[in-house]
Amino acid sequence: MLTIGGNDARFDNKIQKCVMEGCPSEASMKADIDNAVAETRTVLEQIHAHAPNATISLMGYPLLFSRTQACSTLVSASQRVILNDVAEYFESKQRELALSMSASNVR
Repeated sequence: MLTIGGNDARFDNKIQKCVMEGCPSEASMKADIDNAVAETRTVLEQIHAHAPNATISLMGYPLLFSRTQACSTLVSASQRVILNDVAEYFESKQRELALSMSASNVR
């Protein structure tokens, strides 16, 4: 099982920027996610090349913040929405990656 890509997409940095300076643009956050997913593909291909019979489980990421309750006074409601939306985008991109790789016989 792997959870991979969140650090490459710099989620920790994005949360910090949202709190300290305002959230980065959605386009730049999605570009970082797209790059992280491409890097994840490379890692999965390398694992498959070295262990072609292995079953690889790519685990997704949960929402970063509750949609119903404020869990922090540091992150505003609008910032939580932005960050959750970007996390959902990341989840969907990783799901697409997993499906495309399974179509290529990567289990």
